[in-house]
Amino acid sequence: MRRARWRSVKVTPPEILAARVRARRGDASDADVAVLERQLAAGTGAVTWQALDASGAPDAVLAAARSTLSDRAAAYGMPGVTVDGNDVWAVYQAAQRAVARARSGSRRMSSFPGIMT
Repeated sequence: MRRARWRSVKVTPPEILAARVRARRGDASDADVAVLERQLAAGTGAVTWQALDASGAPDAVLAAARSTLSDRAAAYGMPGVTVDGNDVWAVYQAAQRAVARARSGSRRMSSFPGIMT
């Protein structure tokens, strides 16, 4: 299997992000423009997208994807967890932990749950 490579991604301008947040109605997110402004002020560093070669055996591709997600979270100094996306209870628990960490205010992006289906 080929090694994954990183590509740059286009970043949406802050004024467009703010307009989208202001336009939310009945959205599941409780983030407002103040949250967005704090996140933007904190910065993200380089934002990249990793290409994953999916031409190998399914088990090898799955292992590579799981490894990639965990590595990606660690690179940003946050916990990364991989969850079976077909296990509703596991997804719920991972989401609850991620939301609790995010709402604690200790980090701008405090977890990265990888939901594998």
